Amino acid sequence: MNEMRKAAEAKDMKALNEGVHHLRSSWMQIESRKQGFGEETDGGTLFLEEIGNLPTEVQQMLLRALESKMYRPMDGNRDKKADVCVTAATNEDLPTAIAEKRFRADLYQRLKEYALHIPPLRECKEDILPLADFFLRLANEEFEKQVKGFDAKARKRLLAYTWNGNVRELRRVVCLAVLHTESDIVTVETLEFDEVTLAGDVPWTLDGMEKKQILRAWEQATATARWLPNCSASDAPHYMVKCKSTVLGTRNRKLLPQV
Repeated sequence: MNEMRKAAEAKDMKALNEGVHHLRSSWMQIESRKQGFGEETDGGTLFLEEIGNLPTEVQQMLLRALESKMYRPMDGNRDKKADVCVTAATNEDLPTAIAEKRFRADLYQRLKEYALHIPPLRECKEDILPLADFFLRLANEEFEKQVKGFDAKARKRLLAYTWNGNVRELRRVVCLAVLHTESDIVTVETLEFDEVTLAGDVPWTLDGMEKKQILRAWEQATATARWLPNCSASDAPHYMVKCKSTVLGTRNRKLLPQV
């Protein structure tokens, strides 16, 4: 009888411990539940970036939420009300997207209560150099460098470039220039752009662009090959001969140095 009582007590204690653990886990899940955007921004402003890239089914859900000012949490089973001011931005041409059936016309009209057009960076020449200096300071802090600024040719090139990527592209170009420069001044040679044609300059031919990119890749690969065992500076290009015949086409192969 004693053994049976001890076994029953042990079984009851195990069940009690499991029950306490279950309650504790449930309480922790409730406490750690994250708030959604609707709940966090209630009474405030919600900024939606690149609204033109939303899938059509999400556009429908957003339109319904804007019209009713109601939303349903991901882990909930009933709707909640939220008083949210929605601000949206996009680089997409929304009227064109509407004509191509990629964006809802009713959502466009709902969002276009007040529209603010921000001109591209190429139309704000007076902002390019101050922004470039600002991004240079940020890059110095990030890369722990002491680059002082841009030389005259580099500043002229920054002003002449079209900046299709706007401020994001400017920041990337400046950060890469700070990272790659070996002196305390950024020169025009360290500026890397996505496109070569500059405002007021004679456009490069396609062969000219390809030649510059291929020769630069060749120089970098040659410099890397010099670190290989038993490879001298004069022998390094021979390690890349196979690359010429397998990766590059016949038309581009003639652009590389002959080895």
